[in-house]
This record gives sequence, C-alpha cells and structure tokens, in this order.
Amino acid sequence: MAPAPDAWQKKTASQILTKYGLMQSMDRLRSWSPEFLGKSGYLEHLHVLAGIVFTLRPRKSVGLGIDQGVAYFALCQAAFEAGLDAAFFGIDVRHPEAGSAENIDVAQVPEAVPSHNQRTYANLSRLMCCDAAEAAARFELGEIDLLLVGLDLSANLLDSLQRHWLPLMSDQGVIVLRGNLAAQADAQSHDESREALQSLTRSWPHLALQGGTGFLLLVGNIPPELLSLATDLPEGLSGGDGLGTRLSGMGWQMRERIAVEDTEKTSPEFISILAGRDAALAEMRRQLEDDQRVRDVLASALDTARSEILTLTRTAEAFHAALAQRNQDAKTLRATLAQRDDVFVAQTQQLEAIQQERTALAEALEKDRAEILTLTRAVDALRIDRVQCAQAQKASLALCAKRAAEAENALAESAVKLAQASALVTQRDAEIFALLTSTSWKLTAPLRKVAHVIARHRPRR
Repeated sequence: MAPAPDAWQKKTASQILTKYGLMQSMDRLRSWSPEFLGKSGYLEHLHVLAGIVFTLRPRKSVGLGIDQGVAYFALCQAAFEAGLDAAFFGIDVRHPEAGSAENIDVAQVPEAVPSHNQRTYANLSRLMCCDAAEAAARFELGEIDLLLVGLDLSANLLDSLQRHWLPLMSDQGVIVLRGNLAAQADAQSHDESREALQSLTRSWPHLALQGGTGFLLLVGNIPPELLSLATDLPEGLSGGDGLGTRLSGMGWQMRERIAVEDTEKTSPEFISILAGRDAALAEMRRQLEDDQRVRDVLASALDTARSEILTLTRTAEAFHAALAQRNQDAKTLRATLAQRDDVFVAQTQQLEAIQQERTALAEALEKDRAEILTLTRAVDALRIDRVQCAQAQKASLALCAKRAAEAENALAESAVKLAQASALVTQRDAEIFALLTSTSWKLTAPLRKVAHVIARHRPRR
C-alpha cells in the first residue's frame, strides 16, 4: 500500500540529505544538464531521472519503450558521469507479430537514437527490438534495479508489468511510470487501464511526480525518504516544496532550451519573411506618396500593414528574448569554461610540482648511483686485498711447513744422538759396575782408604 504521511515527510531536505550522505549527489544534480534533447513525456523530469541514478546507483537498468531516446539517454548520461559499473538495455517495444529480430534498425525510432548510442554509450548500453514479455524473458529474477517505462499505460502493459517485470526487480528496485494512459478504442478499455494503474499504485509504495504526470513505484526496500530528494515531490511534504519547485524549474528550462533551438533552426525563414514584408511596406509607402487622391482606399491597406508590422514586432521581441536567453546561456557557458580553466591551471601546477619532485628524485637517484659506484670500487679493492692476504697466508703456511719439517728432522737427529749417548752411558755404567765388583778393586780398597786419610790430613799449601 502507498505509505501514509510519516515522520520522514516532516523532515527538511537538508536533514534527509545529511542522513543519507546525498549532499554530493544533489550538488551534481544541480549542475547536471542533459546532452540529448527532443520531445518527450519525461522532459520536465529528466533531472528526476538523473537524481534517481545518482541516488540509487543501479547496476542493471532497462528502458521499456525508447520513444525519442531522451529519457533513456538521460539515465545513461547520469550513470556515465557518476562512473557506475552498470549495464543499460533500451527496448523498442513492438507487437508480437512483427517478428523476433533484435536488430535495432527495424525499430520505429529516429535514426539519431542508435547513432548516439553507438557513438557515446557503446560500452554501457545495448538497444534491442522485441515485445515486453519477450524482453522480460531475457533477464534473471531480482537483477533489475531500475525500470523506466517510456510507453503510454494500457491494461495489457500494466498486466505485463505485474506478471513479467515485477519478479525481475531487485531488493532496491524502482519502476518509473509515465502518468499518461494509452488511447483506447472505447471507454471500457480506458476504464480498465485506469483501474489497472490504480491497482498497481495501491499494491506498492510510490511517489508521484509533480503534476501527476507519473509515479515512482518502490518495489524494493528503498526508504521513500531516500528517493524523495531525487523527485519533484507533490505538495504537502516538508522539504519537498522548494526542491520540487527547483527541479520543476529545471524541467521547464529544458522546454525553453528546445524552443530556442527550434527558433534558431527557423530563423533564416523568419528573416526572409521579414525582409519580404519590409519590401511590401516600402512599396505601399511609395504608393501613398505618389497618389494622395486614393488615400481613403489605401487607409485600410495601411491598417493591415500596421497590424502585420505589430505581429512582426512581437515576433522580433520574442526572438530577441530567446536571443537574450541564449546570451545568458553563453554567459553561463563562459563561466563554466572559466571554472574549467581554473581547474586546468590547478592541474598544471600539480603537474609542475610532480615534475619538480621527479627532478629531485632523479638527483637523489644519481647521488645514490655515485655512492653505489664508490662502494663497488671499495668492495673491489677489498677483494684484491683479500686475494693478496690469502696469497701471503699461503706462502707463510708453506714456510711454516718447511720449518716444521726441518724441526722434525733435527728432532729425529737429536733422538738418534740421545739414543747413542744413552747407550754410551749404559756401557760406561756397566764398565764402572764391573770395575767396582772386580777382585782387584776389592783388594785395593784398604790402600784407597789409607790414601784418602793421608790426603785429608796433609797440610794445605
């Protein structure tokens, strides 16, 4: 059921914007301008569609009924400018008996539509031609976030929405409907279409577009207050009056912009007509000066000429007003270009700063390379010293080994001499022992003792 007035409807626009972090989206929306314009039932609501894209950030969107492409390309442009990773499908709806070709060339759409799509949104958007039920069969359940219905509403179309398209909507799904009922052959069919539309809006929460020209069906879990800021809200909702007036004014600017473009297209004809009438007026004036006798006859013709002049004057005033509006748009464009120049200057300064930083890094790199070269040379010198030390150590070890060999030889010779000396000592000890144990040594023992006594008592000289 449609939501009853709730606490969110009493909040100001700024409170809702702050709650959902939508300040940046609304700032983008205020400066947003559609690139592809023409006649469309959604013309006053192109900013509404862009606001829905900026707020909802849909992943997959479908335009059911391309018409002149104005509303569908407004969605594509908003998604492209918001940098969304999304897919858009534009479906030109035909009758089932028209065949099943998908080539958009068979669709009854202006040639500019597929051309603009291929040139601008080839990576984002795909156009196809089929009936509503066949198109619905190409999508999975719950994968469509945004469905834009660009067709007048009939009972059959609304029934197709109920049976085929609603199951395809995601948990944040939104369906945008035009409020125009399709022309019917009889009053009964018209009443059936109106009843089907009322049944649909009674079954789902919805927001009405300004002036009753359409609805937003909230078939997912999106809070009404979130999308209320993307729509030109009806009267009675707090925070909606000013926002609705602003967005509605944006829509009327689109109407005026198209009117100015149409005037510019026809301006050569207008100038030609004006020149012809000026020539006729000059001829009438010459006739009035030449023939004063027919003044009464020419009076009525003069009044007619004055009436035509008044009409031309009013047309010229309208043209000048349109020209003034165009000059105002040019002034706005110059201001935008000036802002872009400022951005360019800022980016140039950033580039210069980056180049300076790059130069500093290059100098530091050269310094590091010099240090690395110095260290490399030092390492090479250390390697040479290490090789020389290794060679010296090897020579020293060889000398030590030679001296050790000589010492071992000397030790061996000493051992031989020691063995010889030990043998000689042993031999002499044996001779002494033999002498001491001999009979002669024992017999002469008394004589040795007497000699020892005599020698001890002999006076010293």
